[in-house]
Amino acid sequence: MEFDRAFQTVIANGTLFYGSSTDDTINAIDTKTGTRKWTFFTDGPVRFAPVVWKDKVFAASDDGYLYCLSAADGSLQKKWRGGPSDDKMLGNGRVISRWPARGGPAVRDGLLYWAAGIWQSEKIFIHAINLETGKIVWTNDTSGGITMP
Repeated sequence: MEFDRAFQTVIANGTLFYGSSTDDTINAIDTKTGTRKWTFFTDGPVRFAPVVWKDKVFAASDDGYLYCLSAADGSLQKKWRGGPSDDKMLGNGRVISRWPARGGPAVRDGLLYWAAGIWQSEKIFIHAINLETGKIVWTNDTSGGITMP
């Protein structure tokens, strides 16, 4: 995939964060020393930059989940499934979710937005999460889907 040719990065508070589509990880690098602070493994490629909010890092993966990690140590705080189930399929020579989360999450006005699914015939799921509570505020699972024979 074109966007897999380079790591998509974000820097916050002296730490560079990036996901990797080659080894299914989310990583934190100290920007002053260049040393790795931590690595977190997902169950699928992480193709786009994570987003940092306060002391948390959010990243989406082809395994269909959005991960919330501690920015300090990479420990899992919470994760959300984007699609209706954990069904798997082959995608780009890998086993991935039937609804991969293939895009970078975005933050605005206290909400985190992210999506799962890339095939309209399988439905697309767009979610908004309240960053303070971690609860899903809304899910759009009706627009973007088409019926195919």
